[in-house]
Amino acid sequence: MFYISKENWDKIISYARAREEQKGHEIGGMAVITRDDDDDYIIQEPVILKQTTSGATCTMDKEALANYYVEMGMKYGNDVHFLWWHSHAKMKAFWSGTDTNTMKEYDNGKWSAFLVVNVRQEHKFSVQYWDPVPSLVDDEINFLNAKEDTIDEAIINEVTALCDEEIQIINNGWGKAYNQSGWNKPYGQGYIWEPQEVKELKKPNSDPEALNDVIKYAEKLLNAYCDGTLKRRGWNKKVKKYNALCETAKIEYRIRDISAQDLEQASYYIFGSDLVVDLNGDSVIEEEESNALAYYGGCS
Repeated sequence: MFYISKENWDKIISYARAREEQKGHEIGGMAVITRDDDDDYIIQEPVILKQTTSGATCTMDKEALANYYVEMGMKYGNDVHFLWWHSHAKMKAFWSGTDTNTMKEYDNGKWSAFLVVNVRQEHKFSVQYWDPVPSLVDDEINFLNAKEDTIDEAIINEVTALCDEEIQIINNGWGKAYNQSGWNKPYGQGYIWEPQEVKELKKPNSDPEALNDVIKYAEKLLNAYCDGTLKRRGWNKKVKKYNALCETAKIEYRIRDISAQDLEQASYYIFGSDLVVDLNGDSVIEEEESNALAYYGGCS
């Protein structure tokens, strides 16, 4: 069986929350797995390394990772396994195609372990067996103790120091360039939505960030509605136009319709991902994750 202390679990979740709060990005790191006297495996010392992050990826610096392996090897010897963990920010915890390809880089002995989490503490833990036949098996993590759920200031400082933002320079078709953090010059209130729509929908359908971009836009709509800068009529217009642009760009996701009553009641309790569906109208998150919408009905 696999175990982790609540303290170490909270550290991983704090890393995830800190980077999501800073940039809305993923973040990744490593941990060691040792075996105790009862032949159980204990996940210890979760850390982050120097890396580049975005809304859909986190790439650790190769030199930093190599140094980490040397340091842990000297500390624990040969009888140790490694856990690669990373976050999906506010998206559901699942193995994406990018994740499964990355797993192949961690071929280490007979098996390797992988963990993906999100800011809600939802997670997926799997063990990849390499010998004799490669197979990915879902497993469970058990907790050793409990600890208050907070983000330590030291975690926030460490995330700030070791994470760089992945910047993408994109031309909007109007002769103005802007990057992932914002426009290259300040704009007035009237420019909040339209430039973001163009930016997010210029990505091809195969882009792994397509779903994340739609979720981010839904999140922006929710934030604007909650702070009063976007009214119900404006909401309908934005959603209708955005979905039309998604169709034109051949992005396979849409923002779902939601009644005025449900929007008013649920807007403070849901995430942008709760509002995103695929072309079949199915939610992009697990059914049990959409508790607020399930409670208020009307958004199944």
